[in-house]
Amino acid sequence: MHWIDRWCEHWLAWIFPERCVACERHGGSLCKACQQTLEDYDEPPPTLLAVQQATHVAYVYNHTMRQIVHRLKYRRERRVARLAGHLIAQRVPTCLTSASVFVPVPLHATRLASRGFNQAALLASALARLSRGQLLDKLVRQRDTPPQARLGIRERQANVADAFVWQGAPPPTHVILVDDVLTTGATMRACSDALQAAGARSITGLALARSRAPRQPPPHG
Repeated sequence: MHWIDRWCEHWLAWIFPERCVACERHGGSLCKACQQTLEDYDEPPPTLLAVQQATHVAYVYNHTMRQIVHRLKYRRERRVARLAGHLIAQRVPTCLTSASVFVPVPLHATRLASRGFNQAALLASALARLSRGQLLDKLVRQRDTPPQARLGIRERQANVADAFVWQGAPPPTHVILVDDVLTTGATMRACSDALQAAGARSITGLALARSRAPRQPPPHG
């Protein structure tokens, strides 16, 4: 971030005390009350590829995490990206080393131009700064696919199949693929395909949040 941006942030924080991103009350980026509502994600995430070492999800996508994600995704608040990076570091510290190479899940150029930023790139950048690792933003979405939100699992997979490509020199042997929210894993899986095709041999998926799987009713009889 440019030094003028940092100076402006510090000046504004002094004039206007920082409010919690989840409840808007004073108390820092995330007040203690909202911190206590965060839920560690403890369910097994989907496996994306055989070459993938693991998929890590930090938190359950509950009300508090939804507020954090929405402010990151729609308001471009850099302090929220830094907060999210620190929250991930608390849950998945093994992913944050000086050798880590972070690759954000990309937006298509059309959507990027409309929104002005990619929230996954903001998150990956925050993680790279926090760990003193490297950010490589060379994974490109070559097809402007329809939104995934209302699609089923198979439709999601078909929607993003061959939608991504790596541009430039081959990626490192091991990379960490970063996204804000993991749903079915279809997008990350398609990104992993592109990374593997470009030369990556070990891919770790890393997401800030995911919804819990629906609870199955107990069997009758």
